[in-house]
Amino acid sequence: MLQLIQTLAVGCFFIVLLPVKLLARVLPTRVLSRWTTGQVSQQSQPCATENSSSTTRSIVLPIYNEDPSTWESLAYSLRVSGWDEVILTIDQPNSETQAAIDRISDPNIKFSISQSRRGKGGALHEGLTSTTGDIIGFIDADGAISTESIDKLYATVESTDAHVAIGSRDIGSNSRASQSALRQLLGQIYSRLAQAATKVQVTDFQCGAKAFDAQVWEQTHPTLRERRFGFDTEFLAHANANGYTIEEVGIEWNDPGDSEVTLYTDIPDMLRALLRVRRSLRTVSEQGTTNKQSLALVSAHPPTRGGLAEYGEKLAHAYHRRDDVVPTVVSRTTENTNREYPYQVVPRWRRDSLAAAVSLIREIADPTYDAVQFNIHMTYFGSQNLHRFVGLLIPPFLSTVLETKVVVTMHDFFEVVEDEELPDDVGRLHVWGAKIATRLLLLSDVVTVTSEKYLELVEVEYGITDAEYIPHGTFQQPMKADGGQNHETNNQPDKTDSPFTVLLFGHLGPTKDVETAVNAFERFHRRVPDSELVIAGGSHPEYPGYQKDLKQQYGDLDGVRFTGYVPDNDLRRIWKNATIATMPYHTMTGVSGVFQLAKSYGVPVVAADVEGMRTSTVDTGGDAVFVTPGDAHELCHAFEKLHGDIEYRQELASKNRKAGEECTIEDTAAMMSAVLAD
Repeated sequence: MLQLIQTLAVGCFFIVLLPVKLLARVLPTRVLSRWTTGQVSQQSQPCATENSSSTTRSIVLPIYNEDPSTWESLAYSLRVSGWDEVILTIDQPNSETQAAIDRISDPNIKFSISQSRRGKGGALHEGLTSTTGDIIGFIDADGAISTESIDKLYATVESTDAHVAIGSRDIGSNSRASQSALRQLLGQIYSRLAQAATKVQVTDFQCGAKAFDAQVWEQTHPTLRERRFGFDTEFLAHANANGYTIEEVGIEWNDPGDSEVTLYTDIPDMLRALLRVRRSLRTVSEQGTTNKQSLALVSAHPPTRGGLAEYGEKLAHAYHRRDDVVPTVVSRTTENTNREYPYQVVPRWRRDSLAAAVSLIREIADPTYDAVQFNIHMTYFGSQNLHRFVGLLIPPFLSTVLETKVVVTMHDFFEVVEDEELPDDVGRLHVWGAKIATRLLLLSDVVTVTSEKYLELVEVEYGITDAEYIPHGTFQQPMKADGGQNHETNNQPDKTDSPFTVLLFGHLGPTKDVETAVNAFERFHRRVPDSELVIAGGSHPEYPGYQKDLKQQYGDLDGVRFTGYVPDNDLRRIWKNATIATMPYHTMTGVSGVFQLAKSYGVPVVAADVEGMRTSTVDTGGDAVFVTPGDAHELCHAFEKLHGDIEYRQELASKNRKAGEECTIEDTAAMMSAVLAD
């Protein structure tokens, strides 16, 4: 039942909130802010009384659509009551507001005016940063709080040990009596959640009256990010985390009655703000410490034999060896293992499960992570289209709704699959769904692709111009069994000794066209008896049992040998013993990890001439012999050419080895770290 409720909750977010947020991302309305701070001519000025203490007072009034007569009167009242400086931060002033601005003649009533909407927090941030007083603060401009009440807050900071004094509508008064029962209930819920998230033990986080020592603002404001509803809570959280004392003071508050709460927008905004505030507290705790990015890497991970698992492991090791990233691999629940890794592995999700989306979101929305990287392809989250689509919604959901920093590394695209390779049941609806899922993925904060051709694709097909090309990287230093580096060079001498070994490596499935490779090798073996075909790898996760069927069909053929899944500690031996590698695939939808391994070990490659294959091979550096897909005769001829022409074979090996040294997985991790830190 709990899983059902959680799944329904996530579904509601997807159905109600995500479309709205994504539309906002697709159709942004950006208006450049124009800031002006002006002092008007000295005409008839009110007779301001002097503050009885030796400290100076500054106060900020955020104004947006408030009645000018209310805030104009309040500003003069504050000056008469002893405030040395009043700053009015005004957003999108209309003609009536502008007329009120023109009427004010006190040079100590100053303005910060924006022609666009900054939000209350944004306006306060601008105004407070420009104050000059010893004690500063702010008050709502709607007249709900009197100058006497705000004076109590300033006096508390001036005469006690409190660094921050905040108004409270819940202490010593019945100020909330005019609020609806729903408003009061939501206020209590928010207070409890805010206390838990910030460790600040006050009851009224959002009261629009606060005063504090200027040094508090000087120390806290560089780390504040909230510009809307969460501003007050984030300020108090950071002040508390910096060791400042906060005192809550009961005040009288006259509800103006013009504030409403919208359940479908305001409440989710409040909750997301609390998540962001909690996450932002890390910037306080990390001051003065090594600035490391805490990264959640969502990836298949060994010992699974699924796609991208080995790549995810190599990337995690490369991150771990850096001094600016702390990786945590968030893997499938089916990948739990007793093997020790130098980084943390957290199994949290599984394929073909809608409920697993809840578990995954809960894990990577944890504020201990600075960013999340999804190492994925289009069929990553399931074997059925529904599960795939929902899974691919998770990155944009986290980015747009929970405002988590999300980096998506896309290894393939639907558009590069040859039409003849599409299953018969793929119709227009499936194609439309794949394109929509891709478009949504591209709305993540940062999208990286592993091929320059893919960079062109997202620009031309989807109009995305800010994706980044970060090469796949080669595994130039394969891992030892214990997860450490093997520092033995990969540059093995070109293999010329017998037997002549053809290696077909990878997760086995129909697109790998093992049948054509076996047929070609049978012909070649009759001419070169001292040769062997090594078929290394287990079944592709989409085709369980496929390797077993192939072995039953071809395992008894002379010279053909099946190894099954190849663990890391056996990887070097397999590739070192290979004379050439063959990749006779029908289609290729992403940069081939097999070809990157061939470059790592300096092994010549014979590959099927399909568009995706060229993208994943020579376009990423290196070279290959290309043959017509499905043509066993032509593939056999390529084997013969490389067998007989040792000089040509060594030339290909040298090209691949050199390309393998140009961009290793260490270089990939370095480029990705720069993206994460941006």
